[in-house]
Amino acid sequence: MVMTLSSIVMAVIAGICVAQMKLARVAAEQVATAEAVRTVVSVLGGEARRMHSADVRAWSADSLAVRAFRGAGLPCGSTGGGVIVRYTGDRLPDPAKDSVLIVGAGLEYALLLFDASPAPGLCAALSGETVLELTTTGTPPQDAVLLVFESGSYHLTTNALRYRIGAGGRQPLTAEALRHPFSRFDGLTQDGVSFRIEAGGRQAMYAAMFTPSPVWP
Repeated sequence: MVMTLSSIVMAVIAGICVAQMKLARVAAEQVATAEAVRTVVSVLGGEARRMHSADVRAWSADSLAVRAFRGAGLPCGSTGGGVIVRYTGDRLPDPAKDSVLIVGAGLEYALLLFDASPAPGLCAALSGETVLELTTTGTPPQDAVLLVFESGSYHLTTNALRYRIGAGGRQPLTAEALRHPFSRFDGLTQDGVSFRIEAGGRQAMYAAMFTPSPVWP
């Protein structure tokens, strides 16, 4: 009798443990799914706010090729080989992967970036700014803004949002919680990029809107 009762108790406890494990797994999957959706909306929305439609170089249902802006420099001087700028951004310029978009009164053109070196003391920097010397393929006007960008592409493939710089590999930015091919880019207009995400059994439409006059940050 005692053995039978013990067996019943152990079976009940085991059943409870299994049920709790299933609930924990479902909860973890729901958290991962929600986080993946938030990341997609945040990343694409943040990129769009720094762009015009002209900065989208190509798009398809599963990819979006863009000029991804990483920072901005205000010219404050020059040297024999480069321009001195007060720079703010997500990161410092990297000549291995970055170019520079020159934006001014009636101007907008891109230059290659050859070098980016610290130049402390050559300009009076404001809080949060870094003084750099940028060497490019041309001499930017002193009244222009230098927008540092990398050529990249976002991909809604294999159940995740992935990012690729140039010809490099696609790096995942989310967990593989997005249902493919139902998660996709839907369209490009002068106002923004529309896309849809299907995850966790639900589908929703979103829009990453461009800023009429992009500013940094």
